[in-house]
Amino acid sequence: MNLWAIYNAQGEITKVLSAPADSLADNMIPGEAAIQLLMGVDGELFYVDLSGTPTLTARPVMPLSIGSLNFTTAQTLTITGIPIGTTLHHPDGQTVVDDGFVEWGAEEPGKYLLRLENFPYVAVNLYAQVAEA
Repeated sequence: MNLWAIYNAQGEITKVLSAPADSLADNMIPGEAAIQLLMGVDGELFYVDLSGTPTLTARPVMPLSIGSLNFTTAQTLTITGIPIGTTLHHPDGQTVVDDGFVEWGAEEPGKYLLRLENFPYVAVNLYAQVAEA
């Protein structure tokens, strides 16, 4: 048995499994490929770089600058350094960031999850704590 990372056409690891090489096709869908691993990996932290020979690579970290995550309903949270094309998931839905920054606020006090995703970057979860103004 060998340890394998199964990845899609973008290099995103879709699963990690232990299987003999001759049974890999049974565990993949069309368009997926496999790379043998020498250690366990997590698809959240690694991807397969397809720019040359497929290579297991650490996912880069987004170069974010994040304002205070504790603010009031009269204020906003500012996040800069967001890679173009990043999807921001927020309580009201999702937004694709096309200008490198976002300002977000809430009308009601509470704790809110904001998630930034842009493959191959490591996804980022932020928890904003909003107090009454």
